Amino acid sequence: MLLVIKTVSLIALALAGTSASAATITYTVNQTINLGNVSGTIQTNGTLGNLDQSDVIGFDLLVGGPGVSIELTQANSVIVTEGSNFSATAHDLSFNYSGPSGFLLFQFGSFGTGKKYYCNASVSGTCFQGASAIPDQFDSVSTQVEQRSGTQIIGSSIVPEPASWALMLGGFGLVGAALRRRSTATIVYA
Repeated sequence: MLLVIKTVSLIALALAGTSASAATITYTVNQTINLGNVSGTIQTNGTLGNLDQSDVIGFDLLVGGPGVSIELTQANSVIVTEGSNFSATAHDLSFNYSGPSGFLLFQFGSFGTGKKYYCNASVSGTCFQGASAIPDQFDSVSTQVEQRSGTQIIGSSIVPEPASWALMLGGFGLVGAALRRRSTATIVYA
């Protein structure tokens, strides 16, 4: 019995020491931007802290406005970042709308066309300041822009970190061991 507890404890400690940046992280995006929305996933290489386009290894985003939508994927679109406004934790992707000049842009086709994109920007320039859902052209009635300030979450991860799994498995192992050791009362009839 003691061997089982030691083994479970060693496995839990080994998993708890695993770095969260060693594995990919998939974040779910579900943003409302005025009458438009952006939903889907962004997958990173597991880097935590400030990110740039090289840290994004996949994305599938549906960008919608009144009457129009476009799907932006790694196969049909580009991602461009500037500045240090885009960051990640193990649980959230964030953008600092009040930070220095910077943007995070997912655009259909090639960069700079002014068409079919999702953008977060701290200042106007490449994109509108705030969050932009542009399923057609930037001057279309389907264009949705919302000014924002501060650091806001743009995506969340729903998969627990390896350390969380380790603690959960260790807890189940200890509960199982305790239940197995528990003595049962015997009833003796006279």
